[in-house]
Amino acid sequence: MPTSAPAPAPKNTKDAMKMARDDWKINESKMNVASVSKTKQNGAPVAPRWVPNKEKSSCTKCNCKFDWVKRRHHCRRCGEVFCGDCTNKKALLPANTAAKESDTKNPRRVCTDCYDSVESMQEQLAMQDSNAMRTNEIEDKNRYLNSPMRFTMGAEIRKAAYIIRNFHSGLEAKVDDTSLPLMLIRDACGLAILTVMKVGFVWTGRLGTGIVISRRGDGTWSPPNAIMMAGMGFGAQIGGEVTDIVVVLTSQAAVNAFSGKGQVSLGGELSVAVGPLGRSAEGALRAGDGGMSSCISYSHSKGFFAGVSIEGAVISQRPDINRNFYGTDKYTGEDLLRGNVPPAPAAKPLYDALRTLMESDPTNKERAGFLAAGHSQPQQQQQQGQQGNFVNQQQQQQQQQGAGGAGQQGGLVAI
Repeated sequence: MPTSAPAPAPKNTKDAMKMARDDWKINESKMNVASVSKTKQNGAPVAPRWVPNKEKSSCTKCNCKFDWVKRRHHCRRCGEVFCGDCTNKKALLPANTAAKESDTKNPRRVCTDCYDSVESMQEQLAMQDSNAMRTNEIEDKNRYLNSPMRFTMGAEIRKAAYIIRNFHSGLEAKVDDTSLPLMLIRDACGLAILTVMKVGFVWTGRLGTGIVISRRGDGTWSPPNAIMMAGMGFGAQIGGEVTDIVVVLTSQAAVNAFSGKGQVSLGGELSVAVGPLGRSAEGALRAGDGGMSSCISYSHSKGFFAGVSIEGAVISQRPDINRNFYGTDKYTGEDLLRGNVPPAPAAKPLYDALRTLMESDPTNKERAGFLAAGHSQPQQQQQQGQQGNFVNQQQQQQQQQGAGGAGQQGGLVAI
């Protein structure tokens, strides 16, 4: 049998140490490869070695040199160091297979080779270990102070549940005409729930986050889709406020607009918020790449803000928040809002808050029980007819009130 040529003998001690070090690195690399392929020792999986940054001056895959532009990135599965182009994917990792201990419920950065090896199990891992499968608990002590910026879907769901509960049974709802109209919620095709912060003098900035849900064909609510609002305004205005907003989407066209890649809101705003409670009345035209939308906004404000302004805002989706929650980036906003994805167990606090809201109306108890039994809703045309009549009544009331309506604490305005 042919044999490989023996390695040349080292000339001195320095060469011998170098050869021993090279052999050690080769053997260690083989151990990493074996551990990634789930080789076991003594019945337990072998975790790959986490390679220190100082040991790598170039990408393990493409061999490009690292510098201040080409940064180092670790693959969370094999532990090797790569450039950003070779680790541009994220995936859920099975337990005890990562090179570094991490939360298995969040997708982690992996190299292209490791992604190919775990891609086939992503759907199963998402249904078992993703954040959408977690239990999400809420606490009453946190319901009256909602942050305009949240960075996880779980926090957005809790915030939305607090907002719905506050509109129904919170301190704001104890003021006359400040609770959500149950008829409008009952016939809504979808809801957008956000907390927005606005601050400035003459020039103002607006920023906030929230979620959108739609009503499915069987009367239940879809999984949430994360959104963000950002904008600027100009006018005779001063102050700062934090506003909880519920936007009722009264048609499927409005839901489709919120499922697009971006949405633009342009309009005029007249708002007054003094003390701990307040209300904004807005008139706006909202258009996105999903189409024109018809919606009604209802809001509670905390802070001091007064003035008349012309404002523009952009409402966009947050695919990174959706990916970390559902465990995959395959679900688009359209998939979520059209009911192509099963409802998320972690969204139960929001679903419970909406169910409680509907059951609080004596005229809706029979309907709520009917829908809870799994029956379908009435036909869409009948719903839209009821919605149109309701919106027309609201517009007529506003026209009769005229300028006097601007001084009220609250109101419903078609936008």
